[in-house]
Amino acid sequence: ALLQLESSVARLRTDCTGHEVDQKTSAQRHDALAAELDSIRAQQHAAALAAMDAVARAEATQAEKNRLQQEAAAGQQTILDLTREFRDAQRVLQEIDRALAQRSARLKLLQQLQEKWEGFGEGAKALLQGKLDSVLNGSKPAALSAGLDVRPEAGQAIEALLGAAAEAVGVADPATALRVLEKLSAGQLGSAVLHVPGFAVTTPPVSLPPGLIPAVSALGDLEPGHPALGVLAECYLADDLGAFLAFWQANPGFAFLAVATRQGDLVDRRGLIFGGHGKKAATSIVQRRIDLRETARALAEEQHRHDAQKSAIEAVNARLSAAEQALEAKRAEVLAISQQAASVQTEQRAAQRSVDDVAQRLRRMEAELGALGTARHEAQTRYEKAAAGLATAEGGAAAQRDQITQLESRLAGDRTDRDVRRESLAQARLELAERRQKVEVLDRGLADMARRRAQLAEILTQREQEIETWSAQIEALGADSARDSERGAQLAGTLVIAQQQVEKVRLELAEVEKAITALESSQHG
Repeated sequence: ALLQLESSVARLRTDCTGHEVDQKTSAQRHDALAAELDSIRAQQHAAALAAMDAVARAEATQAEKNRLQQEAAAGQQTILDLTREFRDAQRVLQEIDRALAQRSARLKLLQQLQEKWEGFGEGAKALLQGKLDSVLNGSKPAALSAGLDVRPEAGQAIEALLGAAAEAVGVADPATALRVLEKLSAGQLGSAVLHVPGFAVTTPPVSLPPGLIPAVSALGDLEPGHPALGVLAECYLADDLGAFLAFWQANPGFAFLAVATRQGDLVDRRGLIFGGHGKKAATSIVQRRIDLRETARALAEEQHRHDAQKSAIEAVNARLSAAEQALEAKRAEVLAISQQAASVQTEQRAAQRSVDDVAQRLRRMEAELGALGTARHEAQTRYEKAAAGLATAEGGAAAQRDQITQLESRLAGDRTDRDVRRESLAQARLELAERRQKVEVLDRGLADMARRRAQLAEILTQREQEIETWSAQIEALGADSARDSERGAQLAGTLVIAQQQVEKVRLELAEVEKAITALESSQHG
């Protein structure tokens, strides 16, 4: 036993030394891991800041990219709008060009008709074309309609009032007029209407009813002494033919040469009424002059519109070019910011991977540090357990040595007693023979008691296992709800009964052990 205890002491000392070394190694590893963990946490913080900065830069870059894309889209829309505006302006310019060409052609046609004195009689044409200059004595013939400025809305009325006088040609005096007529007749050059100054009738102004105005008020600013002023001196314009006829019937003394409506109806002082409207004459001199003047004015307006539209087109084209250049610049900026965004996103992903890697390392090292702490605690526990076992073993060894010393002392005394007892051995052998029979009986009883003891020990072990099982069930059932309380009470009752049975078995076992002890004592005796 002493050798076994000394072997255990040596083994436990070795174990203590190993556990102490393991503990110190674990402590050093723990400190190193803690320092490295602090460094990794600092790296994690730096990586998180870098990732946040990368995310912020990525968001800012994406926002800038979105803004530039919106501006580029707006620029594209502006180009589309300007292109549409440019095409519309070109279409308007084409329409103006067509209208300008039409008006130019009409003006040219009217000028050609005017130059050819279309609408005039053959005699008047010959006079105006200079074929009768030999009888004019150096005077210059002039058409009555020359310089005549008639408002467009009164054109038909003035045309009706003038009648044949619209193609009249003014000459210097009556003698010249006679010579012209003789020349026309002699040469069979056609008829002509001549106007001789000095014969115009003037009347004092009279009070006119509403809707009746002098014909000369429909003329524009004429030169003083223009023959048309004398021809139209006693002519009037009426808004309504029926109203004038009623006025004239009520005022038969009203002096006038002719009255015309704006539709061309005519009443002269003889009571003749000319009315009804057919196809307009193509050779209307007055209307041609009005058309010529209005066409020239419209042509000037169209030319002004043409120039303004052309300037507008040039301005739109300039704006379109500027918008295209701005769009190209925006597209270049979008491309640059897209490349920058891709670079920033790459940096962001790299920073995020760095954060993930550091976090993974941190989790791994924290787990390793936790496991190391657990191992350190277990090593400490094993060390303490081994130290306690070592102390116990050393105490047992010391006690065993003391016991050996005592046994050796007792052995010397026992050897002395042996000699004495050898003498009484013969007597004992006799008594032994007598008691051997008793011992055999007791051995049989002892064997029975041993078997009973083994059975009781097995029952005791079984009951203790059942107690442990029931105790575990009671603890498990105690955590359940109130619905299992009755079952717990039953198990507790069963446990009490089992404990009573165990106690009974223990008592029986104690009695058996006492009996065995008594038998062994009596056997030794």
